[in-house]
Amino acid sequence: MKLDKGYCVDLNIIRVEREKSLQFKNVIEQFELIKNLPNIDNLIIDFDDKVKILGDISFEEFEYIKKTALSLKPWRKGPFEIFKIFIDTEWQSFIKFNILKPYMNLTDKVVADVGCNNGYYMFKMLPFSPKKLVGF
Repeated sequence: MKLDKGYCVDLNIIRVEREKSLQFKNVIEQFELIKNLPNIDNLIIDFDDKVKILGDISFEEFEYIKKTALSLKPWRKGPFEIFKIFIDTEWQSFIKFNILKPYMNLTDKVVADVGCNNGYYMFKMLPFSPKKLVGF
């Protein structure tokens, strides 16, 4: 990666490089599955130890979501429960989060989750009313 103007990084160069990775053979199928996930209204999201997502979906939508979720294994951070599909993860991330939780004041702050992977901590930070969450 080329640095521009001293220590500034050209984010457009990074974006172009990242987009190329979406064409890797092992990523194309997963990316297509994700792009075709159904839009679901009236989601209920619970931010307890596991991030739980519920809503009214058809059997076909359930099967598609399950196929997509399983194709993304291994899941590093979690756990999640997506439409009653329990996704156990390599790390029980709620343990670390619960240790830090009493000291968090994220209200109206911009928060970066470096190495966000599947976004578990970003989901967990939503109830703390951040101005913006950015994952990379």
